[in-house]
Amino acid sequence: MDYFGNRQNPLSGSDEERDAAFRALHEHFQSDWLQARGDHLLQRLWRRRDALATFELYTLGYSLARLDPIDKSWLKHQVKIVKGRDENNTNGALFEILGVSSLLNGNQSVVPAKQNQKGYDVDVVDTDNHSWRISLKTYSPSIHERGVQKRMKIAREKVRSLLAQKVHSVRTIVLATAFPTEADWQVLLTTIADACSQFRGQAIVLERGCWVLTLATMKPMGEQSLSPYHLSDHFIGTVPFHSNEHLNILSKLQEAASKLATNKRGRSKLLQPRR
Repeated sequence: MDYFGNRQNPLSGSDEERDAAFRALHEHFQSDWLQARGDHLLQRLWRRRDALATFELYTLGYSLARLDPIDKSWLKHQVKIVKGRDENNTNGALFEILGVSSLLNGNQSVVPAKQNQKGYDVDVVDTDNHSWRISLKTYSPSIHERGVQKRMKIAREKVRSLLAQKVHSVRTIVLATAFPTEADWQVLLTTIADACSQFRGQAIVLERGCWVLTLATMKPMGEQSLSPYHLSDHFIGTVPFHSNEHLNILSKLQEAASKLATNKRGRSKLLQPRR
C-alpha cells in the first residue's frame, strides 16, 4: 500500500524510512480518520500536499514508529488524546510524543510516565545508569495572542478586498508600537483604507496612533512569476506582547517546577517570577 501518496517530498532520508513513518501514521490514527473531511488540526494537515506539511507529518510518524516498541499502552493513550476535541489537550499530547521521541537515542533510553501521573512525563536513563526525570510543557497561544491573530486576519482580508481589482501584487507590513486597544484596531482599518486608496505600486508608509503601515509591490523570487490574473500578497503583522504574557509564562513554569519537585528527592531551586 502506498502510504505517502502524491505529496511534495523535501525529505533527505531513504524511501524505506519515509514509508515507515507514514505507515505508522496510518496504523496509529487509522486511514479512514486521517482522510476524513474533518476540522481536526491533524486532518487538515493530512489534506495538505506541500513540503512543510510532508515534513511535519513525517516527524510525527517517525516519532510514533520509534516509541511503539517502548510503550504501546502509553502511545495508544496519547494518540487517543490527540484525536480528541480539546485543542489544548491535542497540542499537549502531540508535544509529549515528539518530545519523548527526541530524548530517545543510542546513549539513553526513555520510560514514559504512567497514565495520569502528576508532576512529570518521562524518565531518561543513560548507559551509565544516570537518570533524569523530565516534565514536558507546551505553551499554547494566549487569549491575547489569538485575538491579535484574528484581527490581523481581518486586516489582511481588507487589504486584499480593496486592492484585488487595482494591482497584481502587494506586500503589507503592519507594525504596532504598543499592544493595541479596541480603538487602535479601528484606526488600523481606517488607515488601511486610506493607504489602499493611494496605492498604485509605489511604496506607501502611513503612521497613525500606535501603527506603522507599509504597502509595497511584491517582487517574484528568482525565476518565479506572479499571476497576472489574481492578486498575490504577502502580509506581516507584528504586535508587542500583552503586559501579562511574561508573568503568565513564568507562572506556568513555576507551577510545573513545583509539581516536578514533589517527584524527586532533595531540594529544587524553583523559578521565581520577577515583579
